[in-house]
Amino acid sequence: MSCVAVRMALVVVSVATTVAPTLSQLGSSDAAGATQDEAAHEVAPRIKLAGIDSVRTRSNVRFAVPQAVPHVLDCTFAFPGRARIALRPAEARPSERTLRYRRGLDIFAIGMGEGASVRLEGAAQRDELLHIEARLALFVWPEAHTWSGSGLVQRAELPGIGALEVELEAFVAQGDSEPARADKQVTQLRPRRVRALRADGLEVETLIVSGWAKSKDPTAQRVWPTGLRLVAQGVTIWDETFTDVLVTGRWDESWFIPPDRRISRNATDIPLLATDAAGAIVRDVALDPEEGPWTLEAAAKRARVHAAQAERDGHTLETGTVLVLDGTLTPRAVRLVLAGEPGATPDGWRVHSPTPAWIASLDQLSDVVPAGKQALRAMEKAQDEARFEVTLTLLEETPRGGVRLMLRLLSE
Repeated sequence: MSCVAVRMALVVVSVATTVAPTLSQLGSSDAAGATQDEAAHEVAPRIKLAGIDSVRTRSNVRFAVPQAVPHVLDCTFAFPGRARIALRPAEARPSERTLRYRRGLDIFAIGMGEGASVRLEGAAQRDELLHIEARLALFVWPEAHTWSGSGLVQRAELPGIGALEVELEAFVAQGDSEPARADKQVTQLRPRRVRALRADGLEVETLIVSGWAKSKDPTAQRVWPTGLRLVAQGVTIWDETFTDVLVTGRWDESWFIPPDRRISRNATDIPLLATDAAGAIVRDVALDPEEGPWTLEAAAKRARVHAAQAERDGHTLETGTVLVLDGTLTPRAVRLVLAGEPGATPDGWRVHSPTPAWIASLDQLSDVVPAGKQALRAMEKAQDEARFEVTLTLLEETPRGGVRLMLRLLSE
């Protein structure tokens, strides 16, 4: 094994059992340069690619080293040049993750347990762009790039970054909704592997496809990879199996910008912390207006009643009392949130998609209405009249000291 290969293996062994390894560590032998410069490169306007506005993938990751814990990889791609990649241990909370944000040529990184982002520069930036482009080549094949060559090897040039090289193979894409039959199988030439190459020809990484399957989403009419193997400089880093590949709607631009580089916290007199609200499985129970008017205290009391019933029904809920507020900051519903990783959706519950959000931490319930109205007006103006869902979370039984107001950006 070469010195580089040994170093790569040691990196994975040293970090995989404690924190999620950064993608640049796995894909590059160069140290990442960083800067806190707030200026960003220009980015082209949003478009649809092959009729797709965006793609979100989720996969279970198992590292090659036996002592590494399983991880979850969550990727969102929008076009052109937008991506958000989150890697975390499978048993960790969604907030415990290593993050990459791409917007145009800018790549920002947030390490495990950190809040501040750094801009990657030089080889580290280009290698991260190559990693993203290699994945994109598979999930929007062949429309994501302009390919040249003949036969089973084709190449796409990425000016200023490097190139991609694909080896094609005839795959039988099996459908998930019916038994496989010879007359139902569709044989197509699709990538067997994608090599990400620097401008000097050095291979940064290779993605090896284990198979292809028709989309479970009937509106997608696409074929997706079922699994990948990531190989960096000859060393297998991990194998991943895809649990979800979804054609999604339009993500707000904020989703592809690190929270600390979004709208200034000084957009209002109320300190606001930008964040990424995690996805969850929720159930909203409307508050009957005829029983009102509903005060925050009365709604919180009702919420605890609904939470107790949900737990008696066998559901485990996240800590905290959650209320959904209307534009006047009046409670309109109780929100129950299932604890843990989103999985099967019980009857009467729904999937709550992740989204950019802003949080104000308040001392007591009497602060909610004046602070919330001011923050909501300012944020709607700052976001070009964007729409927000407002929720209130009481983190303690007593009102003082545990009041969190969240402005969750609603997608188009």
